Amino acid sequence: MLAALRLTRPRLLLLLALIGIIVAALLVYGAVRAGWTWQGWTAVASIATLLAVLVALALGIWGDELRTLGRSPRLSLTLQPTPDHFQRFLTAAGAVLYSVRISVTNEGEIGAKNVEVVAQELSMEEPGGHFMRDPVFMAMNLTRTHYGDTITPIVHRGSPRPYDLLSCLDPMLQQPVNQPGRKELRFDLATVVAPVAVQPILAKPVALPDAYPSSKLAGTYRLQLAVVADGIAPVLKVVEITWSGKWWDHAEDFFKNQLTVRLL
Repeated sequence: MLAALRLTRPRLLLLLALIGIIVAALLVYGAVRAGWTWQGWTAVASIATLLAVLVALALGIWGDELRTLGRSPRLSLTLQPTPDHFQRFLTAAGAVLYSVRISVTNEGEIGAKNVEVVAQELSMEEPGGHFMRDPVFMAMNLTRTHYGDTITPIVHRGSPRPYDLLSCLDPMLQQPVNQPGRKELRFDLATVVAPVAVQPILAKPVALPDAYPSSKLAGTYRLQLAVVADGIAPVLKVVEITWSGKWWDHAEDFFKNQLTVRLL
């Protein structure tokens, strides 16, 4: 009940202005009933003028907040339409790159400002079917498609904004001939954490060979994402990623049978 009655500054200001107008109206009514002289009407006019100045001042300072009173953004994530979010690219060297994106949508009444998508936690499916948290994954922002930074200044209603989610490279790029390369094919999460080998900090330090924060071997993973923006609560979503570890240069088959991504 108390939470419902809690007022923000714009709401409180508007409430005070309404109270002031009501008080002024009651004073005018009382003056008429009491048969006040001109001096009494002058006092009422002075109070009304003061209230008008206060309302004008409030509108000048908090006008934007008052205009959006009761309205807010409503953010969500989407992988639709499919062709926009699951794509195959060909590099200048003739190698293939498969890319998956995810978009922030806004179905609210006003634009969402300073929007970020944060990859908070990664879990991997164990042989028994349960998911265990990846100890080497590092929470980090996803990057904006085509921009490479992490913050979208504003997401307007009906205008989705894409973020890079993950990519999978052609084996010729993952395993260079006669050079040190990956032993098994991986997919790379599109966070700003560099895919360098790390030593996880556990109850007892354990050295894991080929342990990378954002570069993963075959398996099924669940990535928790948080969409954050100014003035609204974080929106939490989970993306499930299943990677077979097998390469096949046929986009429709690849995204259906080798690398599948879905929102839970």
